[in-house]
Amino acid sequence: MFAHLLALLAILLALPHTSPFSPPPLSSPFSPPPLSSPRRPPSLLHYQNLDPTSSVPVDQLPVAEYGAMLSSPFQSWPTAPNFPARLGGLYAATLLLVCLPIAKATYTLPGYLPNTLAAAHVGALGFLLLFLARVYSGWGFCAARLAAESVEYEETGWYDGNVERKSKENRERDLFILRTEVAPVVDDLKKLTLGLAALWVASVGLFGVVSSNKPIFNQYDPATLQRIVGGDDKLAAKASEAAGGKPAYCDSRYYRALANGGKGCDDRLF
Repeated sequence: MFAHLLALLAILLALPHTSPFSPPPLSSPFSPPPLSSPRRPPSLLHYQNLDPTSSVPVDQLPVAEYGAMLSSPFQSWPTAPNFPARLGGLYAATLLLVCLPIAKATYTLPGYLPNTLAAAHVGALGFLLLFLARVYSGWGFCAARLAAESVEYEETGWYDGNVERKSKENRERDLFILRTEVAPVVDDLKKLTLGLAALWVASVGLFGVVSSNKPIFNQYDPATLQRIVGGDDKLAAKASEAAGGKPAYCDSRYYRALANGGKGCDDRLF
C-alpha cells in the first residue's frame, strides 16, 4: 500500500501543469529578476507596497500573506523537493501510530488480520486526504488574493474592513508571482488531492470486500447468536471452545460493554 501511494504521488507530480489562472501578459516597467526555481520564497522586493498612496497595511498585502504561508510548518510543504516523501512519511506515521492500534483493538479475534490492515489503511489515507485538502485550500486562497483586482483588508480590526483597487504596479507584481510561483503549486495540489480522493474511495470499496469475508467461525455473527439462543448445543459448545472457556463476550469490546464492562473476563479466573 505504501509503495502504491508513493508511485501515485510521483505520477501526479509529473503531469503537465494546466493552471486555472490565466494572468494577462506583463506590460509594466516592473520586471523582477528571473527566478531560478518557480517555488522559491519571494524576495524582499515582493513585500514592498509599490503604491505610495495605498492604505493597505503591508502585512495584509497578498504577497506578504504568501510569504507568511511559506513560513508556516505545513503550508510550506508543497515547495519542498521531498514533498511526496513527506506525505508518505505522514501516511506511515498515522498508519502505524494511530490507525493500526485502533484497528487491532477493534478486531481482536483470530482471522481478522485483513480487516485490521484494511481498516487502518482507510483511516490513515483519509487523514492524509484531509491534510492535503487543507493545504490545497490555503494555497487556493492565496492564489485568489493574488489574482484579484482589489485587496480586501482591515483598517484597525475585523469590524472596519475596506476594499482598495490594486495599483498597476502592485497588480502586475501579484500576477507575476501568481504565474511563476503559486499557480504551479496549486495545480500539483489539485491533482494530488483528486488522486488521493479516488484512491481513498477505492480503499473503502476494498475494505467492504474484505469485511464481507468472515472467518470460518464468527461467534458474534447475528445469525450465529440466534442459533445459540435457539438451543443449538453443538454450536454453543463450539463458541465456548473458541472463547477459551471464557464468557463469549470477553473478546469483543462492544459485548463487554453490554455485559457490565466485561464482568467475569479477568484472565486470572481462567
